Amino acid sequence: MSPSDITKAASSTVDALKGTPILLVMVLLNCAFLGVAAYYLRVQQQTAFHLVDKLFDRCLPDHKG
Repeated sequence: MSPSDITKAASSTVDALKGTPILLVMVLLNCAFLGVAAYYLRVQQQTAFHLVDKLFDRCLPDHKG
């Protein structure tokens, strides 16, 4: 799927929803919410990874050989 196909799909979706602007606003808000949720979950995943990594560094014996 090329970027031009995505642009065409988004354009046709917006054109179809122009008749009901409240529905268009709801779709845009849902997209924004998904973006914010994905960013938040990514940050939480990184925080948990660093916490577990720090826990392993402090609790497991060092096996450098």
